[in-house]
Amino acid sequence: MSMEPRIARAAHFFREAWKNIRSAPILTTVAVLTIAVSLILVGLFGFIMINADRVLDAVAKDLRITIYLAEDVTPDEVDSLQRLIANRDEVDSVTFLTAEDDRDRNVALLSSELLEGLDEEAIPGQPAIEVQLVPRQRTKDDFATLNAWLEELTNVESVQEAYFGADKIRILFAVIDLVRFTGVLICAIVLAAAIFFTFSTIKLAVYARKEEIEVLRLVGATDGFIRSPFYIEGALAGLCGSLTALAIIAFIHSKLIAFVEEEHFLNVSLDLMPAGVVLWLLFGGVALGLTGSALSLGRYLRT
Repeated sequence: MSMEPRIARAAHFFREAWKNIRSAPILTTVAVLTIAVSLILVGLFGFIMINADRVLDAVAKDLRITIYLAEDVTPDEVDSLQRLIANRDEVDSVTFLTAEDDRDRNVALLSSELLEGLDEEAIPGQPAIEVQLVPRQRTKDDFATLNAWLEELTNVESVQEAYFGADKIRILFAVIDLVRFTGVLICAIVLAAAIFFTFSTIKLAVYARKEEIEVLRLVGATDGFIRSPFYIEGALAGLCGSLTALAIIAFIHSKLIAFVEEEHFLNVSLDLMPAGVVLWLLFGGVALGLTGSALSLGRYLRT
């Protein structure tokens, strides 16, 4: 087929798609806005979860355990404990702190205002072993293993207490898991709503042109010829939703940057529109529109 008939056919398909859109403007607008909202929610949720995972990884990678020892611990007991701890695969380094070292560390943690007029000897300090864990990503099972190991250590006679902030990190894991589950559920509902409204729009267009479609079939029109305007209609609705979502995210991004810099005088790198989010906003809407069209046509234009 030469170029001229192809152009004429494409122009015909777009005219028919535009006719369908004009026949149901309210439903088309609702479909476009629903697609835009779904794209924004999924994009922002993905952005939040990616950054939450990065923060969680950064926290979980740099972990220390402080094992406080009895005041009368002997050098032999310290050496034995250090060897026992250092033999663990997850341990990177082991450092012994005397009571004076621990007191100096506690003093360094206090502000000058609190230290003013305070006898530094009154600040508690006791022998301790500082354990630096190997920097790597960790899962909830890793923390359960570490907690079980620390419980074993606390049963050693010379050990008084093992301090490890694993509970806070495990709570953070639980919160992120809850947010992830809730976010996935909400995004699935919104995406389904976007597909449903596109489905409904195409379905009405099919009903409105039912007689015309029957005539086209009688004169030998192929399924592809009949379906193409409806696919284009769905793709156009999705593209409009993508452009709407892109404009809203760009507006929010500019206002957020201005608020942070002008109101709080912070020079913070906030990027709500990384490459992945932009690609999702551009192509996700078209994919949603085509999916709604395919479902509608598959049901109402079966041969």
